[in-house]
Amino acid sequence: MKKHQTTLSDELERKIIRLFALGMSYQDISREIEDLYAFSVSTATISAVTDKVIPELKQWQ
Repeated sequence: MKKHQTTLSDELERKIIRLFALGMSYQDISREIEDLYAFSVSTATISAVTDKVIPELKQWQ
């Protein structure tokens, strides 16, 4: 994330969720985002994004 940026775009959140759904680890997702967008996203941020959808995934199962 850029310095002083506190929120991710919806597009980036969707990308993180897609990568997570493909079974990528938080570290792999972080590297992929950095490769694609040239900025870093912490594993804590990725976890916060995926935590939003985990309850929905459990209901779907």
